[in-house]
Formats: sequence, C-alpha cells, structure tokens
Amino acid sequence: MFSALTIVDGHRRLIVVNDAHALVRQASSLAHELSHVVLEHEPHRAVSEQGCRLWNDEMEKEADWLGVALLVPRDGALWVARDGLAVEEAGVSEPMRSPPLRSGPRSGTGPEPGQLHLRRSATVQSE
Repeated sequence: MFSALTIVDGHRRLIVVNDAHALVRQASSLAHELSHVVLEHEPHRAVSEQGCRLWNDEMEKEADWLGVALLVPRDGALWVARDGLAVEEAGVSEPMRSPPLRSGPRSGTGPEPGQLHLRRSATVQSE
C-alpha cells in the first residue's frame, strides 16, 4: 500500500495521496512529496521491472527533513517543546517525528543535535 506519489509530466507535477490513511498521515505524505518537488529531486521510477521498490536514501531523508519543517515551522516546534506537549498534538504522523528535527538531511544543516526534541521532557535552547 502506498502513502503518496508524485506523477511527473514534463514540468507539471501531480501528487496523489492515499485517502485511506488518517488525515495526519495524509498531511505528512503530502508534505514529503511536495518536498521532493521543492528540492527539485530528479524524477525516477518507483518500481523496477522486477517489481522491487526503487529508493534513493539521500533524497528520501532530505524530503523527510523538509516535510517536517513544512508541517511544523520553527515557532510551532518551539511552542510544542516549551509547553511540553506531545508531538502528536503538532499534527505530525509517526514516521515523520523527531529524527528529522534533530539533524538535517546532510551534515552541517538543520538544528544542532540536542537543540530541539519534541518530547514531554523537552528543553529548548534560546537564542
């Protein structure tokens, strides 16, 4: 079962989201796919001729990281952390939680490790 996919036709993109999933999952899937578009990832086949899923780990990590950033902007993340709310209350589905917020897709990008953790025991360093 798929969560979402992007169909490419020249310069046009159509993102298809699985509406059988919970709304929070649909939002996360849409943000992830939109991230591929924003990051200008090269389109590729999703499935090989043998029926195996084709995967570019670096592109997927980048899309995960940006997808979370789109769903939970900085002020929202700080609000969740300061008020000790569960990350579920921020509207981010399980697969897209904490790890992308702890570090960026590549070394040297994103928040420093330990700077922002969306958990009840969270602490936030102020600027």
